[in-house]
Amino acid sequence: MLWDILILHIILLYFLIIPLQISFDFIHETFFLSFLNSLHVTYYLARFLVFLPEMLLIVDSLLKLITGYYENGLVITSSSHIVTHYLKKGLIFDLLSYCPVLFQSIFYHSSMALKILQILMFLKVKRIKIIVSNFQEMISLKGQNDHILSLIKLIIQIIFFTHINACIWHAVAYYNDSGNTWLDSSNIKNLDWLSQYFYSFFWAVSCLVTIGSGDKMSPQNNLELVCATIIFLISSIYFGYNLNCMREIFDLMNKKEKNYKLF
Repeated sequence: MLWDILILHIILLYFLIIPLQISFDFIHETFFLSFLNSLHVTYYLARFLVFLPEMLLIVDSLLKLITGYYENGLVITSSSHIVTHYLKKGLIFDLLSYCPVLFQSIFYHSSMALKILQILMFLKVKRIKIIVSNFQEMISLKGQNDHILSLIKLIIQIIFFTHINACIWHAVAYYNDSGNTWLDSSNIKNLDWLSQYFYSFFWAVSCLVTIGSGDKMSPQNNLELVCATIIFLISSIYFGYNLNCMREIFDLMNKKEKNYKLF
């Protein structure tokens, strides 16, 4: 379980980094190496630390060759069956998910095509669901209240949804050279990427809760207008759905608390 939690954090980290790399056109290893250099970390140690997440993902794939699996309600522990099962149903997804990330980390290749290919890392969302499901099941078996975990999971999903929208909204303006974008109208085009991201994230949050973000960050051309309309529609539906989920979670928490007081 501890190993699964470690892998969960690494995959979630890539879910954050990959959209940023595409939207702001940079390589995250460069920033991390610069940060380590500022701490006077030696070059080889810095390179090891940068490559460490990828190495752990490779180890996680290798561990699947000695890890049993469920089939028709039974646990399969035969080594030959485990290897065959992984080669047929797991290997191709791991290769598609990890190879673009590994290639960039090893060769520092910064082409946009490679950055876009790293979106295949999102195929590992199934791995995340399995880890969270196992963790939630373990909590339930111990008789503990798992509603807090459900609430945390919901909040993380909202943050990631908003993060994706923020990256899309920035990319629409960043890759438009017309000089008539929301980055130009809001006078933040010359700011550092982190400041631009915070502005984009604020806009995405405004869309999610439908409070508006002002005229300066509003669409300035047809492409931004189409993108903003789609994001508004999806965000409004998504926000309504999550509000209903939160209400159900709080209702269950209140019900369990009342039952606890009765006994």
